[in-house]
Amino acid sequence: MINKLENLPNEIFLMIYSHMTLFEIIESFCLLNKRLNNIIYFKFLMNKNGIVINKRCLSFNKCHSIITSKINDLSFILNCIQSIYIDGIYVNCSDIISEWIFHSKILRFINLKKVILRKCYLTENLIENLSLLIEYQLTELVLTFDNDVFKSYQCQRLLRIIRHKQRSNLMLMFEEFIRKLFSNKCHLTSLELDISNDDTCVNIHKFLSLSSNINSDVIHNEIVTHCKSLRYLKIDLIDGSFLENLIEHVPNLEILSVQFKYTLMEKLSDEPQMKRFTSGIISWYTKTFSYSITKKTNIMPEQPFDNDSTGEQQQQQQQHADQSNNEFDDNSPANNNEQSGDEEEEEDDDDDDENQTKGDEDEGKEEVEPTPDFSDEDYGADFPDDVLCPELMAERPKEHESLNNIIVVDNLPKVDQVKLEKLKAVISKVYSKFGVCRNEYYPLDEEGKTKGYGFFEFQNEQMAIEAVKQTDGYRLDKNHTFSVNLMSDFDRLTQVPPEPIDTGNLFSWLAEPDAVDQFAVQSDDPKKTTIYSNALSQPIVLEDRNKWTENNFVWSPKGTYLASFHEQGIAFWGGKEFRQVQRFAHRGVNYIDFSPGERYLVTISPRPNNPEAFIIWDIITGQKKRSFPLDQHSSQGPSYFKWSFQDQYFAKQGPDGIYMYDRESFQLVDKKPFKIPSLADFQWSPTDNRLAYWTAEDGNVPARLVLAEVNGVRLEEVRSKTLFNVIDCKLCWQKRGDYLVVKVDRYTKKSGEKNNPKYSGLIYNFEIFHMREKNVPLDTLEVKEMIQSFAIEPVGHKLVVITGENLRTNVTFYKMGQGQKSGKIEPLKVMTQPVTTSIWAPNGQYVVLAAMKTGQSAGGQLIFVDANDMSIMSKQEHPDLSDVEWDPTGRYVTSYVTLWNAKRDHSFKIWTFQGNLVFEKSVERLVAFHWRPRPPSLLTEDMIREVRRNRTVWTPKLDQRDRILRTGESAKQQEQRRKQLDEFQRLKEKNVKRLAIQKQQRAQLRGGVDTDSLFEQQASNVGEEVVEFLIKTEEVEYKP
Repeated sequence: MINKLENLPNEIFLMIYSHMTLFEIIESFCLLNKRLNNIIYFKFLMNKNGIVINKRCLSFNKCHSIITSKINDLSFILNCIQSIYIDGIYVNCSDIISEWIFHSKILRFINLKKVILRKCYLTENLIENLSLLIEYQLTELVLTFDNDVFKSYQCQRLLRIIRHKQRSNLMLMFEEFIRKLFSNKCHLTSLELDISNDDTCVNIHKFLSLSSNINSDVIHNEIVTHCKSLRYLKIDLIDGSFLENLIEHVPNLEILSVQFKYTLMEKLSDEPQMKRFTSGIISWYTKTFSYSITKKTNIMPEQPFDNDSTGEQQQQQQQHADQSNNEFDDNSPANNNEQSGDEEEEEDDDDDDENQTKGDEDEGKEEVEPTPDFSDEDYGADFPDDVLCPELMAERPKEHESLNNIIVVDNLPKVDQVKLEKLKAVISKVYSKFGVCRNEYYPLDEEGKTKGYGFFEFQNEQMAIEAVKQTDGYRLDKNHTFSVNLMSDFDRLTQVPPEPIDTGNLFSWLAEPDAVDQFAVQSDDPKKTTIYSNALSQPIVLEDRNKWTENNFVWSPKGTYLASFHEQGIAFWGGKEFRQVQRFAHRGVNYIDFSPGERYLVTISPRPNNPEAFIIWDIITGQKKRSFPLDQHSSQGPSYFKWSFQDQYFAKQGPDGIYMYDRESFQLVDKKPFKIPSLADFQWSPTDNRLAYWTAEDGNVPARLVLAEVNGVRLEEVRSKTLFNVIDCKLCWQKRGDYLVVKVDRYTKKSGEKNNPKYSGLIYNFEIFHMREKNVPLDTLEVKEMIQSFAIEPVGHKLVVITGENLRTNVTFYKMGQGQKSGKIEPLKVMTQPVTTSIWAPNGQYVVLAAMKTGQSAGGQLIFVDANDMSIMSKQEHPDLSDVEWDPTGRYVTSYVTLWNAKRDHSFKIWTFQGNLVFEKSVERLVAFHWRPRPPSLLTEDMIREVRRNRTVWTPKLDQRDRILRTGESAKQQEQRRKQLDEFQRLKEKNVKRLAIQKQQRAQLRGGVDTDSLFEQQASNVGEEVVEFLIKTEEVEYKP
């Protein structure tokens, strides 16, 4: 039978398959031979990788036997399944999902993106699996619950209450899952939820109401956060009292479709309830003006001949979706979700109308449920052989992956066919000593002579590499010296990088004549990013764009680029008009990290099973240099890779030490990691190829603090110290690299289990390394109180430490010894101030002591201190303070309150370094504020000292310039006056030259009298009148 089937062409099989369901195909033809499997695979691709289980004929036993015996053996089907639709009326879908999708939490369908579950029986396994899927894999989910599900759930709940008087584990898991749908742990882009049958004591509406209340004590803080990935939400419900607050948890929602089970007049017959519900509807409706809404309900009872406006609403939705734009792709997921949502709404309406008109049909007539459409007209038009016959094409011969075993020898003698055999013998004798040469090839020209080079293939790479080392530069005779390279080197040497895009002058902002800095502000409602120029009179808006970034923004370390986040990757903006200068395609990027020199970019997309979770890019060319998968032994935040000060090395913390890579090959230095047992953390020096690390205690082995230097392929210890009873260490380098300060937390008594220790009698101290001193001396500073924070003066020798609890704190200034005083830490002053952190100016001397909002305390106190004489210059307040940030020059400092710290009064204030308020602006739903960094100054130390010596010459000119700017004149008016002055000077010079040319002619016309000299003589008789204007009136208190 199989032999006869094999004679049939593929088209006949595809025609047969078109009249069969997928399960019938698999049951009848699967696993007969490779050819039939490949045709099944092709048919499966044409069905757009979807599995549908909604037929009455599919019993659980039959479905289960096909899955376990057939599909599980076909890895190509498991790997490409992207959609699953299961209807709980006909099969026990909860058991199937638990058995099929997950097996001991090992994911089978690695590419599954969409799941549709209708009327499914709730089990703990089902809820657990769905919870994992929405967090790590799914992008679309459709859930429908019927009355039977809730009735069984209610019986379990009542039974558990009668027995134990406590809530069941199933109930707790279900509540947590419902809340998780609208939290940051959910990565869905489309969600359809039908809870219109929630008439029992399960009360899903109550779960959602609690999850939308941020101040509720019922929900943990890690659950109640924003779901920023959700773009499309369709929900069928009974009442929408919770929607007003729920919408705030989906800030990026674009399409909302709501359908109520009852008309509002039927459900809320009581007039006070009606008014309260209507006001709630108006409230959440006004919050959703920025995206399309489909609201299926009527306030009054339905009339039989009312006009249906659903089609008009859907048409408006489609027009809105067509206008949506994306930085990388016009076909955004939101558009696809919107269209599919409209189609499903139309199908639901048609089904309801048919049910009302037909009534009860014959019971024997089979009921046909709507099936999701996984087909695509343009899909599967042309498939390569790799898709049609993957197993067969996998056996075809492959090209050798490496060319490192082939060498190219240049500068060989050019000989004819007569002398070719003699040349081969001589060359073979030279290279036979390095190993077996399997093939050799001498290219010939048109005349039959050798071209002067040849190719030689060795048995392995080691032989070829040794041949290159020994014979490169080998002298065959006085006229021929070999030039030998690996074949793989030619790709690297001949590769021409693409020409960079003309991005204009990316440093134009540095040429601003008044050295004005820039800053960027981002608000969440609407998603708007604004860039200001901090002019002396008041900040001027340079650029203002909506939806510039989908998440947040980041300035590059030198301020050259502004990075925006998108679903498809990262975009760079720069130049005078902030045009797009570069982009990096990497889906799902959450963090980015720059190298200090702005040469390389690291994009981080911590998705599960992602082999390219970390990608390193060349910023100038946009080329991908290397990618890395997720590493369970290291952090997955923006500091996963740490760069040396000149971008020469980058390193990460591994399970057995430091994995250091060089920027030339992007491979491990010396092809192996630096073995450091029990490594806890490490940090690079900002000015040298040195790094500091510490190792945690391991049994009887104490902790160690080590300062090491990179010397070629070795990591050499420079200084170390053994520490006992250590809980934690925090490494902190000074900006100039003069000091390394390590905060050490220690204990006097330890109890509890090994995995959950408890410490008592805590002790705090600082270990200070003097990097510029001989032999790197080490000082120790003990602190008796609990340390809240500390900061090192960026340019100087001071250390500020804040100790105490809550806001009952002391601020202590220390001077770190230097030179002959090394080894002595001198306390300068102690201040009792209610602050939590200290922020130094970029160039030192000035520091701001700030009280951030913590717990119940609003904080907000700002203390401006001059560290030279320890004087308090000013005290200011900014309630609910989120953060404080200096501008790159140290002239101004900004305090701001963001959406994440306060519910209202979002604003930022700009202060001078003395604490005088310069500018204040309220920004609704402020999300972020960041000054634009500046590159390091090109002035040398001698040039800076020369400028300071001539300060008296420059100060009057700069003061005059500041007075002009403070008058409030705009930059445009100043530029216009400057142009008018230049035009006057040019006109004056032109008339002076013309007057000199015409001088002789005037003297002849006036009888030889030089009238010019007469005017010069009369100039001494001209009088001068001084006119004074009243500019300012000020009252001054007289003190005799």
